[in-house]
Amino acid sequence: MNINEIARELINGKTVVVQDEQVKKAIAIYGVLMGGVHVDVSKSIKGAKQFATRNGFNTVTVRVNCGYIARELFFKNKKGSWVTLEKGQIRYNK
Repeated sequence: MNINEIARELINGKTVVVQDEQVKKAIAIYGVLMGGVHVDVSKSIKGAKQFATRNGFNTVTVRVNCGYIARELFFKNKKGSWVTLEKGQIRYNK
């Protein structure tokens, strides 16, 4: 599986197991939405959720392969639980 196939799988919300250490480092950066723009905050989903919770954000996003497109992954509901977004809205950083 090459890097583009891995990126496509991640954008579609699938979990990918990768063997190559160099590829693992470059795959995904997780962040939050600030004013409709993705802001990088973590290399892990857990870290991004913790950052969002501590700093009052309610949406966790992923930016794949150092690209300019971010996909919404999770949204915090009124009860404070993280909800997985099946069809995340694609936002463009400009």
